[in-house]
Amino acid sequence: DEFSINVNVELYSILLGHEEAIYGLCWYPNTDLKKAATTILSASMDKSMVLWTFDDNQKMYIDKARVGEVGGNTLGFYGCTFSPCGSYILGHGYEGALHLWKIEEIDN
Repeated sequence: DEFSINVNVELYSILLGHEEAIYGLCWYPNTDLKKAATTILSASMDKSMVLWTFDDNQKMYIDKARVGEVGGNTLGFYGCTFSPCGSYILGHGYEGALHLWKIEEIDN
């Protein structure tokens, strides 16, 4: 049996700030609905992960924090995620290493 799925794709936003391709993208967990709707984490081969929050005045995502460029992580990040509580971010490096950072505060 054959089946088909129709999907509508719409451009949501452009993230300006990485110098290489973005390989991972993750929304903030649903622990705080306002932050969940306005906060994104991206991982890139430019050796950085960026925490983005939506700016209502500019109608675009602004980078709030940048982590990475750790010695030994010479080829960047393949993926990223938030901890379930939203207090930590985790990056998966190209060479297999896991990098963990604690988020002190996210201002929207």
